[in-house]
Amino acid sequence: MIQTTASRLSWVLGAIAVVIGLGVRTVLSPDAVRTSYAGIILVLGVVSLVGAVLAIRRSVPNAGPWAAYGLGLGLSLLAGGVDTLLPLGDSRAGYLVVVLVGVPLVAWAVPTLLGLRHSRVEDVLDSALVAVSATFWAWELRFQPRAAEVFDPASLVPIGFVCFVFAVATLALLTGNGGHISRVRWMMSAGFALEAIAIIVLPQSMTGGRYAEQAVGTSLMLGGGVLLVTVLWIVANGYRPEADREPRTLRWWAPMTVAIISYVAHTGVRRFRPEAGFDPVELVLVTVAGLTLVLRVVRMVRTERLLSRRLDADRLQLETLLHDVQDNILIVDRDFVVVRQVGHRLEEGPGLADIVLLDFVHPEDRESMWIDKAAAARAPGTSISREVRLVIDGQLRWIEGVMVDRFDTPSVGGLVVTFRDITDRRIAQEDLRRRAMYDQLTGLASRDTLRSVAAELLQGATSTCPVSMLYCDLDRLKVVNDSLGHHVGDEVISAVAERWNALLPPRATLSRFGGDEFVICYPHERGRLDALEFAEALLRDLRTPLRIADNELTVSASIGVTTITAGGTTIDEALRDADAALYEAKGAGRNQIKEFDPAMRRSALERLHLEQELRRALRAGDVVVHLQPIVDLATGLPESFEALVRWHTEDRGWVPAPTIISLAEETGLIVPLGEQVLDLACEAIARIRRLTGAPIRVAVNTSAMQLLRPGFGDTVRATLERHGLPSDALVLEVTESILLDEEGLARGTLRDLHVQGVSISLDDFGTGYSSLSYLGTFPLDQLKLDRALVTGTAETATGAAVLAGIIRITQNLGLPVVAEGLENLADVKRLRGLGATLGQGWHYARAMAPQDALDWALARVTDGQRTEPGVTWSSERPS
Repeated sequence: MIQTTASRLSWVLGAIAVVIGLGVRTVLSPDAVRTSYAGIILVLGVVSLVGAVLAIRRSVPNAGPWAAYGLGLGLSLLAGGVDTLLPLGDSRAGYLVVVLVGVPLVAWAVPTLLGLRHSRVEDVLDSALVAVSATFWAWELRFQPRAAEVFDPASLVPIGFVCFVFAVATLALLTGNGGHISRVRWMMSAGFALEAIAIIVLPQSMTGGRYAEQAVGTSLMLGGGVLLVTVLWIVANGYRPEADREPRTLRWWAPMTVAIISYVAHTGVRRFRPEAGFDPVELVLVTVAGLTLVLRVVRMVRTERLLSRRLDADRLQLETLLHDVQDNILIVDRDFVVVRQVGHRLEEGPGLADIVLLDFVHPEDRESMWIDKAAAARAPGTSISREVRLVIDGQLRWIEGVMVDRFDTPSVGGLVVTFRDITDRRIAQEDLRRRAMYDQLTGLASRDTLRSVAAELLQGATSTCPVSMLYCDLDRLKVVNDSLGHHVGDEVISAVAERWNALLPPRATLSRFGGDEFVICYPHERGRLDALEFAEALLRDLRTPLRIADNELTVSASIGVTTITAGGTTIDEALRDADAALYEAKGAGRNQIKEFDPAMRRSALERLHLEQELRRALRAGDVVVHLQPIVDLATGLPESFEALVRWHTEDRGWVPAPTIISLAEETGLIVPLGEQVLDLACEAIARIRRLTGAPIRVAVNTSAMQLLRPGFGDTVRATLERHGLPSDALVLEVTESILLDEEGLARGTLRDLHVQGVSISLDDFGTGYSSLSYLGTFPLDQLKLDRALVTGTAETATGAAVLAGIIRITQNLGLPVVAEGLENLADVKRLRGLGATLGQGWHYARAMAPQDALDWALARVTDGQRTEPGVTWSSERPS
């Protein structure tokens, strides 16, 4: 704003100076005119010096050159004013100041201020053309002396100044930033041009003659001075060329036109003035102008050819890129008729020209096209994006289109429509959406979908329209996965999902929540089964066997139910309560339905706290083992000890072992727990063997999760080595589910350990599958009869016969039998009579701390040898 105001003011002041210079002379005496002129020029000189100081103090860009410019201009103005005010005869000191100080300072500063270092050669040539042409005319019309006076300083000095000042004036216009001419450059050019014309009109001012002797020259010199000083003040007040809102560009042909007109005019003048001679200065000026013009034309032709080649290369490159790019660019009229297809080559055929684009748009999307066109028309140049459907040859395709209104752009003159085929992307997006919303295995609602549906229904739950959440888990599906493979397990899950989905009433949502877990959001409605009745229907449906991969399988499920009767319950709270009820159903023996009550929540919290305490106990080493002897039924001497996990807490006392194992398996702590039990058991039995001298072994229960963990065999071997035990000192007790994994990692790990001497014992035989077919195919060293089989068969003759048959079969296989649960002498005699060789139970001893177990063993062993002959079972089967 400041520089704009100053610019306008300078033009006004310059015009006023010219008018005053012309008008004052008509009313004032020569002395008064000279005095007034001197006063004005002195004021301008002082103002210029102040501007130079401000440029330095305010650190404007190019402060040094601007200061030199202001200093040189100010000194020149002050010197001229003093010479005019106080004439000193023929010896003029002011003239010497201008020539020796003022002009050199300005000449040094101007090239930097105009950016001459970065200007084009063409700009310099053009400025030279104008300067030489103007000088030529000045010499021809004003300065041309007689032949004897051609090299007189009175002629050469002014003409030199004219050439220099015109060159600067032209450069100010030709070296703008990117061809743009700011107002400051216009003012500088005008100022120097006025000074050049003033010298032509008043040449004696540059050779020591008096100032203010001629009205026109005086006025022009004043106007030029005002403009040049104003430029300095505009810059000193923070002017930035890039702030110009309307930059101007000087046409390239202007300088050449000036030169050519000069030659034509000179030819005409010479025609009417044949008496004028042709002096050496004129010859030099004409030669320089001609050579400069020729050089300028040559460079212009070369530049044009270079630009033409670049333009052709750019056009070819653009066509290639547009041809290869996936986007199609159309220019259509106001009725969506294609006017031009950008990037389409004629040799490729007619393309899309002249077609009506809307004819291919899906009928449901045509209205949106007109809406987007109207929006683009309201904001020309703004992109309007939308995805629409096209119907091409009967196939539906999705495109992503962008409209830009370019009707006001002459080179375009239409609506630019850019689009690309995104059908594959839409298909992928739809697939991702389907994957997010539906389970890939069963096609049921995903976890996120159910959460979204249930959250909305729960907000509207009331006592008259309650909403139930059913948390379902298939029982023992892991056995199917381990025995028949995970692909069969997946088929079971899919079959159950299909059956249950068929039973689902409207508005109810069935979701596979993960693994073998299902969740049902069940809104109650009049005439519909309540949640518990619906859960019963689900279990009833599972009683019909499934036919999977030539196998007839019957599966069961455990279901936890919670019913919400008031809004405000979150989905997480509902799932938490249903999960708590499911846990109770599984704990009650599976294939059960349990409805949530607050006590279950407390139980769930108790399990959570117990889990945290178990983690801390494992880190602190608070878990211990107790040892229960396994004795020879014939002699009563210890053959081995079974290591049983024990954990004592301040609040709960001794935590039951089944609770510990169940919690550890649920939380994944069974692996670190098993490693600690194995280490403690080996440590205890190593001490017992060392102090008794008897090759007593230790039996350690091993879970499937441990056996499936890579590196379990290395852990066993490292533990035995750490405690100095041979491999046959350890018995690993496994359950029957391990035997069903015929080709799995667990069986491979057991085989490797068995080869190295570790004994394998089948625990809890008589529960689960109890298939005798596995006994001859797996390298077992021992069979432990479950307490239910040992004690339950005593009540009936049939049970006793079954037990006796199992023992005879194991004897024929060479497998020792350990009878569990022997609580009295009658049990011992009965099992010994049936052929059992080893026994375990309270009749001999309860589980004891390692020190008590050592004392118990020492009491039955003398001098490191058994007092009676007994059987020591190892990895080698007896003959």
